[in-house]
Amino acid sequence: MDNMKWYTAIGSKKNNGRREFCVRAGKEEKVLTGMEIYIWTALLWAFCEEEAIYGRVEKFLRITFGEEEAEQRICREEYAFGFRRLCIRGLIVCCEGENAEEAMMCLMRTAVLEPSRISMQERWEAFWESLKCGRGLRFSLRAFQRKPLEEKELELLEKIRQSGDMAYHLETVRSQAGRTCFLPADNAVIEEFQETMQKEFLADVITLYGKKFLNIYSVGKEV
Repeated sequence: MDNMKWYTAIGSKKNNGRREFCVRAGKEEKVLTGMEIYIWTALLWAFCEEEAIYGRVEKFLRITFGEEEAEQRICREEYAFGFRRLCIRGLIVCCEGENAEEAMMCLMRTAVLEPSRISMQERWEAFWESLKCGRGLRFSLRAFQRKPLEEKELELLEKIRQSGDMAYHLETVRSQAGRTCFLPADNAVIEEFQETMQKEFLADVITLYGKKFLNIYSVGKEV
């Protein structure tokens, strides 16, 4: 069975005081326009199969602008151009796997992450925009909501705040697992235990990403 391709958005929105939609990814800042903005936003904090992305963008536009205006903004050709351009610019990355979990694990192994920073100004802007689109007070108040974190998650978030390099953290986990393994001193068994501990660490990181507490700063190539 061939691996499937999954996509997610890289970087974080930067509020530079101008009306431009600017994304910081790695050491670069890039301005997005038109359909690029909608595709990137729809894929932020999400892993999506390529054939499902267009539908996700459609849903995002309808929630944001309402049915009538969304129909005017949706265009297959413009979407295809924007998607290719985002991939070329490195603001959307592809990862492969038999399923979403495997693909996410593969991507996160080489990722550099950073805690997400959504300013209060951006939350207020999202709140008022939601009200303006007629989505109601209860829905609009979601702009101020964040899922609570457990103590273990808070500790992991602090580790990533100190260093977002997943390769570094995985090597640390591997070393610690090797020292604390009380199983028989068989290399194959120890390596399996180390790999299990690394996968558990990555699963916790992916959970934080899904809760929108992390942004992917950059990704490298797995060695």
